[in-house]
Amino acid sequence: MSSQPSTDPDLEFPAPLSPMVGKYLVRKKYVAAGLRAIDLACLAVPDRRPHATASHGGELRSIVFSQCGHLGDLIMTLPALRWVRQNRPETKIGLIVGSWAKPMLKGIAELYDASYFADHFMLDRSSRPLAEKIRSHRQSWKTAAQQVRRDGYDAAVECYPFLQNSIPLLHATGIPVRAGFTSGGFGPLLTHRARWVHASRPFLDYPRDLLRMLFSDSSLDRPLQAYYPAPSATGKRPREPYVVLQAGAGNPIREWADERWIRLAKELAERGISIVIAGAGARERERAGRISAAVPPHMVLNLCDKLSWDEFIDVIAGAAHVVCLESSTSHIAAAFRIPSTVVMPATNDPKQFGPANDQARILTFRTPCAPCFRSGGCAHMACIQRVTAKDAIGSVLEALRPVRDAVG
Repeated sequence: MSSQPSTDPDLEFPAPLSPMVGKYLVRKKYVAAGLRAIDLACLAVPDRRPHATASHGGELRSIVFSQCGHLGDLIMTLPALRWVRQNRPETKIGLIVGSWAKPMLKGIAELYDASYFADHFMLDRSSRPLAEKIRSHRQSWKTAAQQVRRDGYDAAVECYPFLQNSIPLLHATGIPVRAGFTSGGFGPLLTHRARWVHASRPFLDYPRDLLRMLFSDSSLDRPLQAYYPAPSATGKRPREPYVVLQAGAGNPIREWADERWIRLAKELAERGISIVIAGAGARERERAGRISAAVPPHMVLNLCDKLSWDEFIDVIAGAAHVVCLESSTSHIAAAFRIPSTVVMPATNDPKQFGPANDQARILTFRTPCAPCFRSGGCAHMACIQRVTAKDAIGSVLEALRPVRDAVG
């Protein structure tokens, strides 16, 4: 991380918020009050079927996981699915995801037996009108509940700990054992409840708390590790050692200034380092065009919007180094232990939401408010905008030194 603290008297640093209000993973007291009211209302909801009072996995023949967050959230849930697949290979595994995860499902097919789609309107990043998102939410939840109920499962695990969880959907299926965190509300609809404890612990390890309520196994005493199934070889991976630049993030406050990306690319190219630019969408495509235009054509391969999801995974898995923002790319690189430079704002604890990768270096400019736990950030975002291209160049070159020595 950048070591110099900001002393700029012209910058106003807002007071940090608490990462939680009581037991809830929210930052505003009125939202927590709303969740408490929801929980009180849930106490009056009758269970659809009698549930098991306890279980240690001895009789669980099938289990469905729900992770309807975005791709990074799903990637960080894969270690939990892998644990079940490895340690209870006879168990049928279902997976409930948002429809935006469809491109990812083929590449992770080894980890589940059946999939279902449920879109929460608050997680829908499309440009559709809110009313349409709500209609899609209702229909997809109704369909998913019917399909899961038809297929039948002994247990369900809700892995998304925030307000936009799918606990009501799991309750509607009548599955007898339902495990999840109480931090996003709807806790009374669960049969096995875990309290979220905010700590400097990788996000991907938290589902282990839920698995331990269902399975008695000493291997669950050890933290889960980043994982993604090995991709099939594609023709899009360059042959020579290359550095991937992925300059997009799901939230604009996590983005880094274009001129820093351009300077980074130019410096790497001048040192003979081949560059691959990845990404998707109009915003990232335009940025990729500006970066690649600043670099000699023979030193850069612009693959932005030219890769399928599985081809993207293969390109990341074959990289000598990855430079990216706080995004799913950092977690994919972590799964393959690819050395990485991750430029992150200080809005969250980097040890919790950063990549679980001992080969990654997180670059954040030190500010007196970090971490601030403000989802909207602040006006200046000095914590990321004052990370320099020089910081990133130094990180990449230091990590590449053993690779370049071996090639040379």
